[in-house]
Amino acid sequence: MNFANGHMYVAGTTTVDSFTLNGGHIGFLDGTTALNLAGGGIPDIGSTAQVAATNDHSLLITLKTDPIPGTVDVVALKNGAVYGNAQAVSAPAGTLAPFGFSVYPDGTALITLAHSGHNGLFRDGAFTSIVPSAGQAGNCWTTRVGKYVFVVNPGSRTITRVLGTGSNVFTDSAVAAKVTTGSPTDTDAKGGYLVVIDHNGGSGATSHLTVFTYNEFGELAASGSALDLGAPDANGVSIMEPVSSQAGEF
Repeated sequence: MNFANGHMYVAGTTTVDSFTLNGGHIGFLDGTTALNLAGGGIPDIGSTAQVAATNDHSLLITLKTDPIPGTVDVVALKNGAVYGNAQAVSAPAGTLAPFGFSVYPDGTALITLAHSGHNGLFRDGAFTSIVPSAGQAGNCWTTRVGKYVFVVNPGSRTITRVLGTGSNVFTDSAVAAKVTTGSPTDTDAKGGYLVVIDHNGGSGATSHLTVFTYNEFGELAASGSALDLGAPDANGVSIMEPVSSQAGEF
């Protein structure tokens, strides 16, 4: 899900929905549309990866459909609500699985193509640039700090620092940091801190939360020891804003 434009956006298996936000409460469903695959058809269970608004009039949903490249659905917004039919855009030939992405203020999105080891820049309904993931395996989820997008790589247990310019995408640092506790599956950044959660499973395994600080150059430094969560298979993390002291506000 994603919060933007006074709405909550939820992408399911076959639809994407918008709900109004009223202060600190979720309101009514005010828009829905079916998800489409490039080349036709509807997504299978487990295909949907991420949903997020790029601005006040457009929404992106990534769909992985191996062994074919995959799809980015572009959905129009009207007064923040989902409106009209999804425009299905194929991932580039030779790539697989549009997955996690981060959006720049100019509306471009840096999208991982997780199963082929690429990162791509998406703008105005099309991919404009594709680069290899610099030898890092399983590039999945992302978070953005200013001009820098950080990509977590479960296969190589690393974090990559990537830059999008509006027309191109560049790998700034293939290994900006290592995650020593396990395979990272999600990340978020805010207020000078970047956090990564790993997804360790099996008998006796536990997941961990690793915290890094970052500076104006996107350089990461470990902040203390990883936190043992005491449970396996953790799969998502978000840094929350402090709750307002005024009732009814986030």
